[in-house]
Amino acid sequence: MIVVTAMSTKGGSGKTTLMMALATGLLERGMRVHIMDFDNDSQIALWEQNSDRFAWDETAPRVSWPDALTLSVAPVAIEDVYSQLNELESKGVDVVLLDNRPGNLEENEDVVLAADIVLLPVRPEHTDYQMAERTLRWAEATVATLEEGQPAPIFRCVVTQLSTPFYNLLTAGTPEEIARATAKVANADRAMIDFLRQLPCLPTPIRDTKQLFRISATGPLTVARDTFLNGQGTARHAHVFKEDIEMCADLADDVMDAVRATNKAAGEMADA
Repeated sequence: MIVVTAMSTKGGSGKTTLMMALATGLLERGMRVHIMDFDNDSQIALWEQNSDRFAWDETAPRVSWPDALTLSVAPVAIEDVYSQLNELESKGVDVVLLDNRPGNLEENEDVVLAADIVLLPVRPEHTDYQMAERTLRWAEATVATLEEGQPAPIFRCVVTQLSTPFYNLLTAGTPEEIARATAKVANADRAMIDFLRQLPCLPTPIRDTKQLFRISATGPLTVARDTFLNGQGTARHAHVFKEDIEMCADLADDVMDAVRATNKAAGEMADA
């Protein structure tokens, strides 16, 4: 079982939306997911209820909440968090997401150290870049204090809330694509992209889309897609979720690959 958390020193950073997007991608990959909600606003704990209340089209009643996705409010004591993680692993859960509360780094240290990987949402803004740099320095110092042999999480940034021009520039591959994308971005914004590329980011950035904006109300994007596919005369609307779900699934692959690569490297070092 893999444990993932996201952290931010301030609210409104897109941390919970990132966790919801990742849950969507993991579900699309056929995994069993549990999300533990540490945040005071309880967006995660109330996610299924909010999806029930969403204004679905009368001709497309929402499909059942996926059995592979469960939600809970996190225990207060970190010892109880570990007990719950052990219980979830015994039940065959593949990935647990810990939706951490925003706050200073020291307050969240126990939750961070319970994870295999910590995701830092970074918007294309200089303040977010600086916050990510501070968090990474804190992470390095914190990991350095661990006893030899004690598991340490890995830290990766995820670039989020990207406009289409930003997204096209960050994902451009060929010289022609880079030239076209660069021409549509202001010089100051190009510099921001260069800053972001200096961070240890996962390969898949997250676009700012209407579907992701509504994800806390609709539920996982797989639920919304399947609801429209099963409705009377609404199947034509399901296509709008295709690219976003693929993006979320790519993010899930990035997370799993990063953890597996780290575990493999640790195993090779232990065998050496």
